[in-house]
Formats: sequence, structure tokens, C-alpha cells
Amino acid sequence: MAERGLPAGLRAGLQGLVDELRGQPDLRAAAAILHRSARVSGLTHVGVVGDVSHPDALRDEQGESLVEALGWPAAFIDEWLQRGYSAGSASMVVARLQHLPFAWPAAALPDQPPPPAPSRETAVLARLGITGGVMVPVRLPRGRFAAVNWLGPVDRSQAQRLADAAGPEFLLLAHYFLERVRQTSDPPAVIEDLARMTARELECLTLIAKGASDAEAGQALGLTVRTVRFHLRNVTGKLGSRSRSHAVALATQLGILGSVF
Repeated sequence: MAERGLPAGLRAGLQGLVDELRGQPDLRAAAAILHRSARVSGLTHVGVVGDVSHPDALRDEQGESLVEALGWPAAFIDEWLQRGYSAGSASMVVARLQHLPFAWPAAALPDQPPPPAPSRETAVLARLGITGGVMVPVRLPRGRFAAVNWLGPVDRSQAQRLADAAGPEFLLLAHYFLERVRQTSDPPAVIEDLARMTARELECLTLIAKGASDAEAGQALGLTVRTVRFHLRNVTGKLGSRSRSHAVALATQLGILGSVF
């Protein structure tokens, strides 16, 4: 029997699909499993943004689109991508502040600004009967940001119940599917991926990333300007970067630096 308006056997059904997805080597079959997880949850679609900086339609190992395997009309996804909704949607803005599954449309979060008001993408989704769902932000290797969204004809309170009841299963499904995508598309490791920084090199680079000059970094660390520049030259060499600004970008993307806010 369903509990609090949730589909009967929700967690058990999703747990079984997690096990299927975990051992599935074929990306198209994995997409079909992900779509089945939406049906088990009483939803209709799964939206996957594999990399927010390059929000292209997902493709299988043969280069064929996976949008229909995930339940979407191809023309709808073409329109969605052309309008740039994957990277700039209100839900994606909120996702940048989260790391666990949350209900969409998003509610106000404690100690954080209110979420952006629903925008044009909401009306576009409504054409398919989509009014809410559960969103899972995913941080990928090399500093990339992705998201998997389970969507359908639910309001925010229903979506919240789904997120509360099956958040761990949604989280695992998102990570296992995106790992399968990563195995298909990621290039081999290169020099910057394997770089190791000393504590002093990281301190110098972090201060430069925060906008400090060489003199200011030296004053903060009790070093001469010459020593700061020595450490920064080491960093650029280890990362294979073309300049210090390039080194900051690479180190940030790789998660080598801490917060620069």
C-alpha cells in the first residue's frame, strides 16, 4: 500500500534499479533503467545534464542520442538546448548551492537567498505535463558540475515527499549513471590531473586566486616576493599551465584549491 501518497514499494523498487544500473555496461540500457526509475516513482521523465558547461544531448557509445531512451521527444530537447535552459534554469541556479537531492520547484533555504522565481522553462516543461520533481546535483571529476532530474506531474509538496523518502536511491542512481557516461566520454589523465602541490605552493596559489598581488601574498605568508614567485613558477610547471591565471583555473577546476570566496 502506498504511504503518504507515495507509490507502493517505492524504495524497494528503486533499490533494485540501483543494483541493475550499477552492473550495466551498456549506456543505452543504463538510460532505460534510469527512465524506469522515474516510472517506479510515479514520474514520467528523467533529465540529465552531464556537464553544465557543455549541456549537449547525451549520446551512447555509437554517438546516437539518448534523449528518447530517457523519455523525451527529440524536438523538445532540441528546443530546450537552443534556449540554453540546461545551464541557466532556476533549478540549476539552486543546484549550485546543494549537494543532496532536493524538491523542485525549490523552496527557500535556511540562511540563503530565496530561489529564483519560476521562469520561462517552467512553462516549457508544463507542455509535457511536468510540474515538479526531484533534482540531484552531482560534482564530477575535473571540477565539472552535472545534475539528474526526475520530473513529472507533481507539485512541490509531493516532490518533497519523494525526496525525503527516496533521496539516497536517487543519489545513487544519479552517480552510477553519470559514472557510466564518464567512462564512455572522459579522456585519459594528463599531467595536471596528477599534479601534487606542497602546502606552501597551495598557500601562494590560493592567495593569488583571491586577488592578492605577489607582494600581498608574501606579506601574508611572511615570504619575500622572490620566494612567492618561485613557488608560483613551480605550480605552473607542475600543472603544465601556460600562465599563472591558467594555473589558477586548472587548480580550481581540479579541486586542488580550497574556497576562494
